[in-house]
Amino acid sequence: MREIRWVAPAMGSLLVVFGILDSMSHLDDGSSMWRLVSSLLPALLCAALVALLHVVRVADRYSGLLFTVVAMAVGASLVYTYSRTAFDSDLCYLVIMVIFAGAFAISMVEFIASVTSLGGAALVAVVLVDSQVAGDGHTERWFMLLLVAAVASTSIHLARSRALDHLADTQIALEQQVSEDVLTGLATRRGLTNLFPVLRAQAERLRLPVFAMFVDVDGLKGVNDRAGHDAGDLVIAAAGDAIRRLCRASDLVVRWGGDEFVVVGIGDGPLLETLEQAIAEGFSRANPAPEVWGGWLSVGSAARPAVDVSLAHLIELADADMYRRRALRRAGLAEPLSGAGVGEIPAP
Repeated sequence: MREIRWVAPAMGSLLVVFGILDSMSHLDDGSSMWRLVSSLLPALLCAALVALLHVVRVADRYSGLLFTVVAMAVGASLVYTYSRTAFDSDLCYLVIMVIFAGAFAISMVEFIASVTSLGGAALVAVVLVDSQVAGDGHTERWFMLLLVAAVASTSIHLARSRALDHLADTQIALEQQVSEDVLTGLATRRGLTNLFPVLRAQAERLRLPVFAMFVDVDGLKGVNDRAGHDAGDLVIAAAGDAIRRLCRASDLVVRWGGDEFVVVGIGDGPLLETLEQAIAEGFSRANPAPEVWGGWLSVGSAARPAVDVSLAHLIELADADMYRRRALRRAGLAEPLSGAGVGEIPAP
């Protein structure tokens, strides 16, 4: 409820202005003093609430309760003023309460808030027209009411919107912390888990398969042993950047863990072969430590129809394909990917 810290003084100031204007409009009937007092007392409560929040540092879990008490006091003062008056035009107090209630209700149900606020505004308009037709001399007070009600509901609505935006920003920041890898800026496993259903649904609409590509940076242990872990981090970061640049914007590129990366996207066949070759060549060009690392990598891939694919099974198949192809290369039964370094492929 961070917005309370500036909504409360705004409400208090609004009550003071309203009380002064209202008392001035009733100088001729002797009720101006108690009208002013009935507006100033809730304003003092708002001031006390501000002092508690800023000086005493009340915990956030209590600030909402205190604000509710003050809001109820404001409403009670308006009801009291309405019950004491004999003027039909003083229905403005009730109308203001309706609009206030609509603005506050946005924290519970936005639809109810909209209907209530619009209903209150419509009531103001109807009585304003009626006042003009009847010629009872209170038209200027209804204009004042319309202004006060609009300011009240708008300020509270903006306060709620600001709080919701702040909450959304906080949630996004927290989600990024757990869904984005710090070293590479790529998504993590959790990020992939959250995004995969969207990609699979798109593949189903297009009636295309979903693929997973498993990329393992070979020889990283040797880099760490000979040049230190900082050099190893440079290799991992460069590998992640190369994969991200070479993949399509629609592909999900993930640091799976350690020196392993996963790419998940839509398509199969020639697309996978082209992507594998591009990644291999990109590794070679982006090598940040050519003196200790030859740009070696192992790649495996798998594709399945989107309608019945699971992320875990798809990655398991790609991982198995990567190990199979690595074993064939080490046995001399398959050529390494072009651009993926020369010489004997080291142990991962």
